[in-house]
Amino acid sequence: DAENAFNATKSGDAENSFLFYLGNFSGENNYKTKNQDLLATTVVYLNTTNKVFSKRAVRQGLSAALDRTAIAEAVGGKAATALVPYGVFETTKASKSFRKVGGNILSYYSSTEPLNSVSGTVTVTVLKGKKEHLTAANMLAEAWKQYGITVELRELEYDKYCAVMQLGSYEACIADLHAYSTDAFSILAQFSTKYNGRALKQNENYEYGFASHATGLKDDEFDALMEQAFAETNLKQRAKLLHQAEDLLVDDMVAIPLYFNVDSYVTTEMSGLKTSWYGFKVFNKVKVSDYKKYIEMEEKALEEQLENESK
Repeated sequence: DAENAFNATKSGDAENSFLFYLGNFSGENNYKTKNQDLLATTVVYLNTTNKVFSKRAVRQGLSAALDRTAIAEAVGGKAATALVPYGVFETTKASKSFRKVGGNILSYYSSTEPLNSVSGTVTVTVLKGKKEHLTAANMLAEAWKQYGITVELRELEYDKYCAVMQLGSYEACIADLHAYSTDAFSILAQFSTKYNGRALKQNENYEYGFASHATGLKDDEFDALMEQAFAETNLKQRAKLLHQAEDLLVDDMVAIPLYFNVDSYVTTEMSGLKTSWYGFKVFNKVKVSDYKKYIEMEEKALEEQLENESK
């Protein structure tokens, strides 16, 4: 497993030292890791129909109450400063990051004063087996408890979790908000009325209308900016519109950003390994020093396997 491979790497045991992946590298070992920003931000969706989350100022206060740096360190991510992650481009080139241009939007929401007038119990839904989300949920619960809000955790299996996410049948839910491309529109559009990809709603007169985001967000100004960005052909002007849209979305705070997802991994005796923006490893230009010994190891393992099978 990864732990044994890591220990083999440290001790110089080439026979048992292979490329391996780390889902939650804690940094406790003094081994150099490689980090790649990914196209995802882990967030807490808040259902605005819930009494506790119905007021924008309270949602902003709940965001301000969180120690994102501590959460990010606990899960192996990067403390969120907004919704759109670092992997997203400003326009069409990776050299200019949408996040770096947009800056730290969350720094404007540092007051917890609105929480002085709120209390109650809320349920936070997480995907069962997703340790990073559970860790974040527990830290969130501790932070909110100081302001009179009790958090109950609900872990769901994948199918039920997806159904709850789609229907919006949660009070709060931790999830990875993915950008489906390096274009900021792909992540912001998920909150818009016309571009969120949700099924159309039918009323009693069999008339169809657009469905709002599962959080219940309704922001006409945000929708108008997304319409303009969709139609804009000047890339620099389009980027400005998307930054304005993100500012509004963060102000609405229906999705509290926790941390930016990062792919961290260790390699040994290998160079040229790359990571795509989606976290997939790209082996096109990989080179392994003294690769022949690995061929010999593989041949030896195959011989042993055949010998054992013949017994």
